[in-house]
This record gives sequence, structure tokens and C-alpha cells, in this order.
Amino acid sequence: MDAKVADQEKGGSEVKKKPDSWKLPKIPVDQVYKTKALRIFPSYVIKDFEETLTLDSTNQDIRSKSLSLVNEDFINSFRKKKHKFLHLGLVQVAIKPLTRVGLGAPIIVCLRDSRVRDFKDSLLAMVETDLSN
Repeated sequence: MDAKVADQEKGGSEVKKKPDSWKLPKIPVDQVYKTKALRIFPSYVIKDFEETLTLDSTNQDIRSKSLSLVNEDFINSFRKKKHKFLHLGLVQVAIKPLTRVGLGAPIIVCLRDSRVRDFKDSLLAMVETDLSN
């Protein structure tokens, strides 16, 4: 496990050198879930998507942008396979600044469940940072 951490730290220096070519690392399913040999319904799906958001000072809506992790078609495909539950094992988020190095770019990223009406109760994770670091 220490070798993986060292590789990730080495990859961190690559991000600073070439941020445009950096991609999220692919995590194998067996690292996210403990696979069992006698599992009756082994259904593992890896879904990834990328979206580019343009920030504009005149557009206030972009400051609070929601992205859906699963759409209705994805859920319906699980229902057709007679699954009753959907578990999200891993969510990775990458944010690349398109500003000059050293320029302050503070952000807050929240992972929340939109089905819960109260904002505080809907928060699953929140990170506040500055992209200039």
C-alpha cells in the first residue's frame, strides 16, 4: 500500500507540471469492493463523466452547479436486472484551475443527496480549499 501512496504523491508533482493532461486515476473494482467468490449477483459498474464549467461573473447560477451522478436510464437498467438497491462505492472529483499559477481561486465542493430537503442533513462531504496551492 505504501508503494501506491508514493506513486500518487509522484503523480501529484506531475499535476503541477502538466495540469491539462492529468486525469483521475482509475481505481479497480476490487479496491473499492471486497469481491466474494460465491456472490449470487455480482454487478459492478464503473461510470465516469467529465463536464467543463465556465465561470462568468455575470452568471450567478454557475456558482451553485449541481451534477447528477446517476440518471434515470442508469437506474432503470438496474431495475430491469431485478436489483433493489444501488450503492455508490466511490466518488472522485477533480477540479482543474484555468487561472494563472499563484492567483487565488477559493472553492467549496459539496457532495450531497438532493433527495433530502434540509441542506445540512443532505451533506455527505464538503471541502473548502484554494486552487492556487
